[in-house]
Amino acid sequence: MRRAIHRFGLTGLFVVATACALTTALVGLSGIRPQVAHAAAIRAHAAAVPKLASDNPCHTTKVVLNGNNPPSISCADSADSTAATSGGVNPAKVTVTGCNTGDLFVYDGYNHSGDKVCFSGDGSVDLTNIPWGLCCSQNWNDRAESYTAGTQSGKFYTDTGDAGTHWIFYPDYNTYNFNAQFTNQASSICINVAAGPNGCPN
Repeated sequence: MRRAIHRFGLTGLFVVATACALTTALVGLSGIRPQVAHAAAIRAHAAAVPKLASDNPCHTTKVVLNGNNPPSISCADSADSTAATSGGVNPAKVTVTGCNTGDLFVYDGYNHSGDKVCFSGDGSVDLTNIPWGLCCSQNWNDRAESYTAGTQSGKFYTDTGDAGTHWIFYPDYNTYNFNAQFTNQASSICINVAAGPNGCPN
């Protein structure tokens, strides 16, 4: 093995590693995942999901679901929320940033603590396509530990594409921690304000 590596050279290894990383990134962006036929009408295409404009830390991410169209994603930090790298911020305190108290707030810590995403609108999105606040090269897949539903209703799923085990949420301003089986397992979210969870795939 050492001789093979020596002959191949560090440059060759770098090229292979770079190619592997690029391939992995392209597969992730292509939206390759188990398909759920009856969810197609509300799925957003993963490849079209925009990136945040800056690599600066963002502790409050705003996501607006747009039905069949890609969701809009922006950083909703304010002076209050930027300072809270841990411990969380009450959703009522970030309304000036563009999040609304009726949004679905998802947190990466228990009891509405840590970084968060506020979701509004109707549709579905894979959490692999939502940049995680501290580093835009990472995402929200398998990070959610608690949530506040606000006026939203729908389902969390353990797999992308609205697949796998689901967790139903209804309009409610209380904060709920996921149980041990669902903590750090959410990979996609469906929101359907009109039909509620029944309007999302099983």
